Amino acid sequence: MKKIRWREMDKRKKKKIMAIFLTSILMIGAIATTIYGLSKRPPDFEKLSDEKVFNYIKSGKAKTLDQQHLIKLGERLEKIPPEQRREVMGELTPEERENFGESRRRIAEVRLQKTIDEFFSLPPQKQNEFLDRQIDEMEKRMQEFRQRFGERGEGFPQGFMSPSGEMRQQGEGLSASGQQAGGQGEAARQGRRNISPDARLQRMRNRLSETTPEERAKRREYFRRLRERMAARGRSR
Repeated sequence: MKKIRWREMDKRKKKKIMAIFLTSILMIGAIATTIYGLSKRPPDFEKLSDEKVFNYIKSGKAKTLDQQHLIKLGERLEKIPPEQRREVMGELTPEERENFGESRRRIAEVRLQKTIDEFFSLPPQKQNEFLDRQIDEMEKRMQEFRQRFGERGEGFPQGFMSPSGEMRQQGEGLSASGQQAGGQGEAARQGRRNISPDARLQRMRNRLSETTPEERAKRREYFRRLRERMAARGRSR
């Protein structure tokens, strides 16, 4: 069979072949983009086993999640018994523990921001009712925390925002007696002591960069109102 050379083809055939070629390239690119997008899409956390949820968090992948998926991840994590979470924390490497703690902090941050946005979206006459529900929930969680850990379980549970706006980052590695499970408490404290001042400063800057000045102003106002409401109820701490 005689081969047809490119130069010998008429213009219509050349255009047809080029069109087919370009269409094929575009289709391959679209397929590759779709496959890449699917691989980057967060999983359905409700369908994951407890073990896979832990693996996802300790891998550091949660750092890339948006607000909506962080909230879903937090809701799924809360369905895992605290005893199981503490057992897993006792088996983590320092890097995995850092990823786990950072993920819990980000989950608590976005949930707090969602609460604050909901508060300010309410009409003034409904805001105290909203604060009352928040205070009742805080007291319920603190009571459960103290019952679980006894007198040593003072303060606020992990990932919990106090009325002053301070977030408690410890607690998940506690045993039933209030001691850090598996000796991880001392290791965690030692790890925090080993962080250089520059690293601490950079961490603070990174956290500030995650919020806007408007969000920080709303947060201060929210906690001011929360403390005032607690005082009005006679339960200021």
